[in-house]
Amino acid sequence: MTDPTSPEFQSSNALAGPAGSSELVFQTLRSLRQTLQYVLVLLILLSGSLFVYLLREVSTVRRQNTELTRVVSEYQRIGGPTLEEFRKKLVDYAHAHPDFGPILGKYFTATNPPPQNGPVLLPPSQ
Repeated sequence: MTDPTSPEFQSSNALAGPAGSSELVFQTLRSLRQTLQYVLVLLILLSGSLFVYLLREVSTVRRQNTELTRVVSEYQRIGGPTLEEFRKKLVDYAHAHPDFGPILGKYFTATNPPPQNGPVLLPPSQ
């Protein structure tokens, strides 16, 4: 497409008269329409690619969710009770052997200590 500020464009536009200007408008409109069609096709391709990517991500997440659900249920069924039984045996051992108490306290303390009974905050009276 020619630059409207170029001397060739201005001289051809001046010589062409009214018929040439309508042809220039139609040519510009055709070029604009073609550019818009290219942009729309590229936009469709981009959105299709994004859809395929998101579809693959969703299927991967569903597979991982199924696997993690299986692992958690297996832990709750087998691992959790086994660890609780082991902890109870260690507590019984610590009762029989008092020197083992600090070691047991170091590794089997509560991770979330109970809240301290501090001052109670009352809402302001009206």
